[in-house]
Amino acid sequence: MAGLFLRGPRLYLADEPESGLSVPGQLQLLLRVMEAAAQRGQFIVSTHSPILSAVPEAQILRLGQAGVEPVPHRQTDAYRLTRDLLDHPGVVLRHLTERAREEAAGPARGGRILPPRPRRSRR
Repeated sequence: MAGLFLRGPRLYLADEPESGLSVPGQLQLLLRVMEAAAQRGQFIVSTHSPILSAVPEAQILRLGQAGVEPVPHRQTDAYRLTRDLLDHPGVVLRHLTERAREEAAGPARGGRILPPRPRRSRR
C-alpha cells in the first residue's frame, strides 16, 4: 500500500501513518519511507511508533511543555517504554497497575507513565 504513494522527491505529511498496521506492516512502511527519502523525499510525520521513528538520520522533534525540542530516537518516550516493556514486562505492568489503582482511588496527582528504569544486573 505505502509503495503506491511514496515515490520521489516530494514533501509528505502524515499523521500517525502506522495506525492500524501490524509490526510487519510498520516495518514495510519504514522501508518505503527510507526508499522515498533516498530519492530526496522529505517527511513531516506525527507518530508514536518507535519503529517508524527509527528512520536513519531522521530529525525527531518532541512537542512538550518546554516547546519544540530535538530528541534522539532512543530517548523518545515511545522507544523507552517499548524497550522497558520488552525487557522487563513484569516491572512495567506492575507499575501501570499500581498507577491505575492510585488514580481510581483519588484525584490524579500527575506523574509519569514510564516507571523508573529497572536496574540492569551486572553479570
